[in-house]
Amino acid sequence: MQERFGKVTVTYEDGADKLENVRAEDEKIRRLVEAEYDCSREAGDSWTVLYHLSRLRANLTEWLPIQKEDTVLEFGSDSGQLTGGFLAKADRVICVEESISRSRILARRYMQADNLEVYAGSPWEQLQRLNQSYDWIVAPGILSEAGKYFAGECPQTEAVRRLREYLRAGGHLVLAADNRFGLKYWAGAMEPHTGRYFDSLEGRGTTFSKQELERILGIPNLHHWAISRGMVCLAETRGAQGALLSTPEGTREIPPCPASPVDTTGTGDSFAGGLLAALLRGLEPVEAAGIASACGALTAETV
Repeated sequence: MQERFGKVTVTYEDGADKLENVRAEDEKIRRLVEAEYDCSREAGDSWTVLYHLSRLRANLTEWLPIQKEDTVLEFGSDSGQLTGGFLAKADRVICVEESISRSRILARRYMQADNLEVYAGSPWEQLQRLNQSYDWIVAPGILSEAGKYFAGECPQTEAVRRLREYLRAGGHLVLAADNRFGLKYWAGAMEPHTGRYFDSLEGRGTTFSKQELERILGIPNLHHWAISRGMVCLAETRGAQGALLSTPEGTREIPPCPASPVDTTGTGDSFAGGLLAALLRGLEPVEAAGIASACGALTAETV
């Protein structure tokens, strides 16, 4: 079955749309898209509307060095929150999304795009049916959703293995994961997929620690792996213990700057910002890490 929305075709199995349980917010989002609703010109938008339709979401793709001749597979494209960023960069963008309703919303949003194809239904079946290779596979939700499709002790490992089979030589796999020990969980936020408190911190959710991601990706040591692939440096903050900095010359500890902490919220972000700013000014990684440590300390001393 194929549906046409402007220049974009949505392909799915005949009759599958009649069996789908459409989520409650989809009808509202569909109507807004048809009305060419613009979040940037409206006030008081709900979280649901901003989540689906804010154009700022596509800014998350800016850092990816996608070339104009590349083919991008967006695996789990939802209603197209990131798709606009890929369309502006790549030669072809192929979206695979389980929900037919969300796929229709996506196609309506970008109906004037001539480099977009949309496939709805079981994402792994669609991937196998397409049987293509890609320069980029972007699968932000696959780690949290892998348990729906694969059995075994670590379904995430199997999901990553299968996606890698469809990468071209030199291709890139982009994943996203919730930090198991993220600040919001210590502050009392629910685990986003189970809807229960403390599940993330206690390892009962679909969030991941650094060690768990290393195991899933088959990386014996994230620091060594990153440097071996040409990264200038990789820094890991460790709270009151300072930071760990890896460069091609080796790994060393960066001591914390003396501080009288008032509130540690945002200290990690300040460290990252200070590190990037210093590197962009031409400082060596060790010097940059010292500045980053000072930025984190200053943040900790303010509210």
